[in-house]
Amino acid sequence: MTALVQPFQKWFSIGLGFFYPEICQLCETERATARDGFVCARCWLQVRFIKPPFCGRCGLPFEGDITTPFECTNCREMELRFTSARSAVVAPPDPPDPRTPRAQRPKGSRRRAVRGVILVLLPLLVIAGIATAALGWYARSSYFVGVSGREVVIYKGVPGGVLGWNPTVDKRTGIAVAALPALDRDRVQTNSSRGSLATAQAYVGRLQDATTSTTTTTSTTTTTRPKRTTTTTKPKRVTTTTRAKTGP
Repeated sequence: MTALVQPFQKWFSIGLGFFYPEICQLCETERATARDGFVCARCWLQVRFIKPPFCGRCGLPFEGDITTPFECTNCREMELRFTSARSAVVAPPDPPDPRTPRAQRPKGSRRRAVRGVILVLLPLLVIAGIATAALGWYARSSYFVGVSGREVVIYKGVPGGVLGWNPTVDKRTGIAVAALPALDRDRVQTNSSRGSLATAQAYVGRLQDATTSTTTTTSTTTTTRPKRTTTTTKPKRVTTTTRAKTGP
C-alpha cells in the first residue's frame, strides 16, 4: 500500500511547492522541505531552545545557576490573565533596517522554482492534451444518417454534438425525405442509425432501394373495369294462312 501512495505523495509535494516554495522560513535563501520543518540546517544550528532556568509563569529564560522554581519581576508586578505560558525557542534578534538592501536571492533558488513550476504544469498539460484528443476522436469517429433540409444526408460525428464538436455533412444522397416509407422516415429524422461509414452507406443503399420499389409499384399498378354486355332476343312472329279447298 505504501508503494502505491509514495508516487502520489511525490507529485503532491511538487504541487504544494508551487504555492509554498521549499525554502527556509528564517533566512529565506536556503532550501528546506516540510520534513525539515521548512528550516535549513544552518538556521537550525542558530535556533536557541529554551532550557531551565526560566520563569515558571511566562517562560522567559534566565542565565545563572537557579535551580528552584521562580517567577520573574515582570510577572510579579503585572496582573496577568494566565497561569503559565511556554515557548519552544527564543525569539530571533530584531530584523535588519529596511533601508538596508536585502541580499539577492541565489540563482539556484530561482532555477529550482522554475523547475518546480515546469514539473507541475507539464503533466497537467499532457493530461489535458490526451483528454482533448480522446474527446475529439470520440466526437468525430462515427457516422449517422440524418436530414438536412428535405434531403437525406450522411453526417460525420455524434448526434447533437459533444462539447463543441458538432456533426458535419459528409455526403449528400439526393433522396427526398418525403419519398421514404413512414418507418424509414421516422428513423432518419431521429438519427437512430449511428455507426461506421460503411454502416451508414449500407443503410442509405437500403433507403434508395425502398424508394425505387415504392415508385415502381405506384407507376405500374392499373385497374381494369370489365365492360358489361347485354343481349336481348326478340321472338320471331310466325303467321300461318290456311286456304280452304272447294269441290267441282
